[in-house]
Amino acid sequence: MKRSYLIFSIALAALIVFSGCQKTQGTGAESGVKGSEQAPAEAAMDTSSPAVATIVVGSTPFSVEIAETSAQKEHGLMGRESLPENAGMWFVFDKPVTDSFWMKDTLIALDLIFVDENLKVVYVFANAVPGSTDMITSPVPYQYVLEVNAGAAAKYNIKAGDVVEKRVGTK
Repeated sequence: MKRSYLIFSIALAALIVFSGCQKTQGTGAESGVKGSEQAPAEAAMDTSSPAVATIVVGSTPFSVEIAETSAQKEHGLMGRESLPENAGMWFVFDKPVTDSFWMKDTLIALDLIFVDENLKVVYVFANAVPGSTDMITSPVPYQYVLEVNAGAAAKYNIKAGDVVEKRVGTK
């Protein structure tokens, strides 16, 4: 009887210890935003859908999904076969960063518009190549990134110094 109780106690203790463990180390290869501050285990738990807002650059409005969580930022626009005109994704960081982006698993060409904490465009990377793992980095820190269809920056003459306005449901 004592032996059965001992085995049961050890098994129960092992179950409690192992059930609390989570994978917390990732390779970074699955990340769309390199250098994210949130742990991979925390990102895996986030299943929320991005909020929607309007971002106006100069005088051009874009209907965007907001990527605020690590999981939303890592997934970005991956796997999408198209993006409506004047639509995109607005990436939000807690503070100015210099993280790199890539186009791995992204099927459409994009323009990346980097915006600082004062809501001014600081850098535009035009025509990012779908599927590329080349790192895309702004030469200056930014707090937001607007991803839109490739060619939109040229079409609407979006350039460094342009003012950005956030509307409806943004933080």
